[in-house]
Amino acid sequence: MNKSDLIAKISNDVGIPKSKAEIAINSITLSIKETLIKGGQITLAGLGTFSVSKRATKSSGNYQKGGTNKRPSSSVARFRAGVKLNKKLGGGTDNTGPRKA
Repeated sequence: MNKSDLIAKISNDVGIPKSKAEIAINSITLSIKETLIKGGQITLAGLGTFSVSKRATKSSGNYQKGGTNKRPSSSVARFRAGVKLNKKLGGGTDNTGPRKA
């Protein structure tokens, strides 16, 4: 499903014009982007959590030239599916805690 399909589905499900559904989708995606850029997280019950993870600086070998390459630290967007969604997908738990023996 792409953005146009989602807009059409929301328009049909809620009974609103596609233009209003598109405004709603754009508002949601902009809010998620702005929150992640500020380093926050968004949790949608039943769906999951959008968050930001930090990647540390990493060195790797440069075998053609000899020596090493350094990848600078960075931030990346993450999505962790919620427990209910994972169960519906057949994934079981959300793997956030220690496993029980």
